[in-house]
Amino acid sequence: LAGPSAVGKTTISDEIMRQNDKFTLSRSATTRAPRGDGHDDEYVYLTRDEFLAAIESGDILEHTEYSGDLYGTPKSEILRAEREGKYALFILDLAGVASLRESEFADDTLFVYIYDTLNTLEERLYARYMDPPTVDGLTKFAKRKEQNIADYLGFDKHAPLFDLMISNATTVSETAANIIAAMSEQ
Repeated sequence: LAGPSAVGKTTISDEIMRQNDKFTLSRSATTRAPRGDGHDDEYVYLTRDEFLAAIESGDILEHTEYSGDLYGTPKSEILRAEREGKYALFILDLAGVASLRESEFADDTLFVYIYDTLNTLEERLYARYMDPPTVDGLTKFAKRKEQNIADYLGFDKHAPLFDLMISNATTVSETAANIIAAMSEQ
């Protein structure tokens, strides 16, 4: 799953797993600090040096830098899902999708882009970073908003990376059900 910041990727992935127990979240590795927003268990937190060493050893399948923090998919998470007999759900950005398209797992992956209106994304970003209002929150809000606008305006060059494009303007339950249906058609 990919899409702009605050489009609902985590919420939708949670709903996919609620609707179908054959899916498990592939935790991302990151150098960012935990947010304390109830989703911190979805990440493997590493120092920058640990992350760079994992890239060097081939333990990170794909990676990108976003707002000064590194994010990537540990190969161990995919292997864990396989051992459990489940399908791994990835939450990626555009660079992560491009990297995964080049990986050994590309043929077995359905690449889904989730989108919504820029106004809705801005409202969600504001709620995420400005409650309570802080200077740091305002800085993060502005960076994410700017990145969403840039991604939106330049999306045409990234569209071929995706097998499915789906709006999150319906209910989360409907969006998840539509993604599950598309996956079962593959």
